[in-house]
Amino acid sequence: DWSSDVCSSDLVDHAGNLFVADTNANAILVFDQEGKYLRMIGGPTWFSHLTNVTADPHENRLYAIDVGDAGHRVRVFDSLDGRHLFDFGSRGHGPGEFNIPYDLAVGKDGRLNVVDSGNFRVQIFDHAGKFLKSFGSAGKKPGQFARPKEIAADAEGKLYVVDGTFGNFQVFDPGGKFMFFVGTH
Repeated sequence: DWSSDVCSSDLVDHAGNLFVADTNANAILVFDQEGKYLRMIGGPTWFSHLTNVTADPHENRLYAIDVGDAGHRVRVFDSLDGRHLFDFGSRGHGPGEFNIPYDLAVGKDGRLNVVDSGNFRVQIFDHAGKFLKSFGSAGKKPGQFARPKEIAADAEGKLYVVDGTFGNFQVFDPGGKFMFFVGTH
């Protein structure tokens, strides 16, 4: 069973299917629990530079981060049939805009938490991709980032953000308030 033994839960849907971002093919590859290839979602006509895919643990949705020439955005697909649902985000520095989005975690109440690495922040969106708020800034103090890379959410809604420069992860409450860090800083 992929979801309990091998892979991060953000790569597996509630049926146990595994979703892998194939960055060379610019496609999402879908495998069943036994590792049998099922299908491909996307491809070069859909992505200019696919970097990450996250499966929603509560709904039949996939969130794919694309940072190519077409814009820095999140593309949303139906995980059952691969149908494109909508996109959110564009290249920029304002609210709801991205500069090298890196990772996404589905948090409490279905909120979408996106590591906006080049803008040194995490942006929070509702389930429909509407911008709600952001937290973080460039800096060396707790709650700030130098190179945010990965994000995870737990059942209580706490957010764990890995920073490649600091060699740590910082923990935030569901609204983005800094709580503590683990590792060097």
